[in-house]
Amino acid sequence: MSFFKSFIIKYLPERNCFDETPINQFLASSVEVLDYQMHFCRVDATPAWAVLLVYQQAKAADIPVAQPARSPRKDEAKPENMLSEEEKPLYNALKQWRAERAKRENTPPYVYFLNQQLTALVRAKPKTMAELKRVAGIGAAKIEKYGREVLDVIKKFTAEEKTVTAPAGEEAPHAPES
Repeated sequence: MSFFKSFIIKYLPERNCFDETPINQFLASSVEVLDYQMHFCRVDATPAWAVLLVYQQAKAADIPVAQPARSPRKDEAKPENMLSEEEKPLYNALKQWRAERAKRENTPPYVYFLNQQLTALVRAKPKTMAELKRVAGIGAAKIEKYGREVLDVIKKFTAEEKTVTAPAGEEAPHAPES
């Protein structure tokens, strides 16, 4: 069964960004977005995005084993600040993939994955689609649409990491050419 949810994402001039908090919190719940529509508008002369989501509740099989990270409050650390220095390059690689994909499709980055989900991907470092299904907050539709690309980013990154971190005196394994 499909459901609809609408959001008004207002621009916050004092922070020079749009307030995506309500939609991010909704997307972090156990829902699977099936489709969306976005329109730029103004609310009381303030720029805003009107967003309509078509979604369904995640099926029991799609509900992740691990609990998704909740949206941080203003006084709490951002998800990426909870990563170790060794984990941050992979997080940045996934953010770069997300930004490039969003730009290519002219959609906001959060449509693909939230920062909390990227953090969960970094921590889990899934190697297979089955492992990817166990990462918090990622439903079957996202796995089908973006799973291979995400796994490729992780695989490429971990191959580069092995090349860079070979012990002294040993030849580093080479990443396969693609």
